[in-house]
Amino acid sequence: MNKVLYIILISLFSFIIFSCSEKEESTTDTTAPVIAEVTAVTTPTNDTTPNYTFSSDEAGTITYGGSCTSSTTSASSGNNAISFSTLSEGTYDNCTIKVTDSLANESSSLSVSSFTIDSTAPVIAQVTAVSSPTNDTTPSYTFSSTEAGTISYGGSCSSDNTSATADNNTITFSTLSSGSYSNCEITVADNATNQSNTLSVNSFTIDATGPSVSSVSSSTTNGTYGIGDNITVTVTFNDTVLVDNSGGNPRIELETGSTDRYANYTSGNSSTILSFLYTVQSGDNSSDLDYKATNSLSANSGTIQDNLTNDATLTLASPGATNSLGANKAIVIDTASPTIENVSSTNSDGSYILNDNITVLVTFSEIVLIDNSTGQPRIQLETGTNDRYANFSSGNSSTVISFIYTVQSGDNSSDLDYKATDSLSLNSGTIRDNASNDATLTLPSPSFSGSLGGNKSIVIDGIVPTVSSTSPSDNESTVKFDISITVIFSETMDNTTITSNTDNTSCNGTFKVSSDNFSTCVQMGAAPSITNYSQTFSVT
Repeated sequence: MNKVLYIILISLFSFIIFSCSEKEESTTDTTAPVIAEVTAVTTPTNDTTPNYTFSSDEAGTITYGGSCTSSTTSASSGNNAISFSTLSEGTYDNCTIKVTDSLANESSSLSVSSFTIDSTAPVIAQVTAVSSPTNDTTPSYTFSSTEAGTISYGGSCSSDNTSATADNNTITFSTLSSGSYSNCEITVADNATNQSNTLSVNSFTIDATGPSVSSVSSSTTNGTYGIGDNITVTVTFNDTVLVDNSGGNPRIELETGSTDRYANYTSGNSSTILSFLYTVQSGDNSSDLDYKATNSLSANSGTIQDNLTNDATLTLASPGATNSLGANKAIVIDTASPTIENVSSTNSDGSYILNDNITVLVTFSEIVLIDNSTGQPRIQLETGTNDRYANFSSGNSSTVISFIYTVQSGDNSSDLDYKATDSLSLNSGTIRDNASNDATLTLPSPSFSGSLGGNKSIVIDGIVPTVSSTSPSDNESTVKFDISITVIFSETMDNTTITSNTDNTSCNGTFKVSSDNFSTCVQMGAAPSITNYSQTFSVT
């Protein structure tokens, strides 16, 4: 019985063992991990220990192949980020990764995407500096770079040029204002973000503002100028200017009356002061010479520029205002001849006789200057048979000049006047105004308004009266005391000048009778009687 039981127990144990062995064989893992690239190494990169991410569906041990290694050797199920051990610069295209699980199942080899490590920064250097000074508000600049990359700007400068090549690079700065620039900088970052050295752009100055007019004056002395005189107008700029008159001559339009004249450029190139020449012409007139308007200065198809070819601003101060020609100078332009406005006399109306002086006054329209060094100006008067002259005596540098006429024997005029409208002559002298314009010597018509005869009533009597006859006749030897003695004159006499002595025998008076050659005279009985319009005088 015991034997049977023992056999049964052994058989049963053997069945149990067999069953357990079958169960253990059915749970063995023979599947290798599956790995895949998730995030490749950035390329190019300047990171010598670049990061890489891959996924694994099992945990396990990481092994590396090719040129790459890492201190990370354990993989987890999921994404795994690793950092490769330090790598030199270069391109890596043979790096691999495997993962072996705990049952020694090894994954397929994962090829890491090719990548390049570049840790060398570009080197940049100046090739062509910005010209200085310059009037270019978008100046150019050239620099070299050992690598291509992205350009960055610093300081006051910027540009739309942002890409550099591994060569010379010419860039154009964005618009800059006039001024000095000394803080502009350039850097280049390559594709691996390696930053170059900072390149300081040379200091430069932008001057885009043209010269402007500071003042207008003249080198000609203040005074009055006439036909043919030259006036030099000077224009002062706030900077040195260059004049190119090959295509046209700059000029200034002057206010000179009904016809405005031009002062044309003559000199001053490469200086701050330009000179313009104006020659006075007939009809020009100005009481204070000035230009016509603020835009009177023109290049006239020429150019006025600074050293940087900036065109000058030609706007002038308002005429008559501070810094204008009229304000700075007192130049009178006078091409109008003085004219005679009136002829008169300082003598009172009345009769004038032999040797009396008559002053004739001639009034001009402006101040006149008399030059009588070679001849004496004079006026021919109507004085009877012989016409006399009134000669210049005074009045130089005034509007009224005086002429003296002395009554001579035989002169006669019931209303003294000159002979004709052309009776005033220079007689080899000159009568001019301050601008050397010869005076017009035409006189008002004789006896009309403004003439000597029209203004004055001066009688000239230079004819000496004579005795036409006497009764009894002169030198008669027998004359009775009681007869009437009569004297007849050749013209009407002044009654007050015909007198006789009624008091005694002295020879007083102008009417005298004597028998002893006027040692004594006959005492007259009465004053002379007057008849025949004061030509006949009788006494008893």
